Amino acid sequence: MSKQKRGIILGMLLGDGCLKRKFHKDSIYYEYVLCHSIKQEVYLNYKRNLFHSIVGGKLPKINYETNSKGYDSCRFSRCHRAFRLFHKTLYSKDNKKYFSDKVFRYLTPQSIAFWYMDDGGISKNIYSGKVTSIEMRFYTYFSEEEADRAISYFKTTHDISVKKRHYMKRGQWNLVLNSKESIKLTKLIDEYVIPEMKYKLPSLNFTRALDPTANVGDDIV
Repeated sequence: MSKQKRGIILGMLLGDGCLKRKFHKDSIYYEYVLCHSIKQEVYLNYKRNLFHSIVGGKLPKINYETNSKGYDSCRFSRCHRAFRLFHKTLYSKDNKKYFSDKVFRYLTPQSIAFWYMDDGGISKNIYSGKVTSIEMRFYTYFSEEEADRAISYFKTTHDISVKKRHYMKRGQWNLVLNSKESIKLTKLIDEYVIPEMKYKLPSLNFTRALDPTANVGDDIV
């Protein structure tokens, strides 16, 4: 599998995707599951088609579910022998996602785009009715060690300065980027963000963010 294809499969696992470990007699296999709100059905279908172009076989069927709280979702899943290696890369021994050095070595700009479309979002600072600065966030919950590793990766590989933010109640960390660094991240991933998810980018929230020479605020209040 090429680096690009491997990056796509991995990128779709970083946020809302997961690998479920299954047991059958004396063997273990892994099921790749992608699930989204019904509001993001177009996005899920885009993922499914791209996933199918890489993995091959029969096109996975999209299933629709409504949970006990009335939450409507759509999902697809697929088993493949290659997923064992992805599980080994992304999951710890206790079967939880873990962002190791190896994960970051495998990332591509397209991987990051999927990660952001899944877990990312925009926070706006508004003054006198105008958006004065923005903050892009990854709402992935890290240990501090993982957050520091992510910060190092973005700076070393893409010259993007990312900060970590502590959530006391969870004892975990998120990643945040100020206006200036959000511009850099947008330039890195923009071509891979589908139209239906562009609302998560600064260009639809803060017009000056398209101009890296603009005098934008560095911090969000």
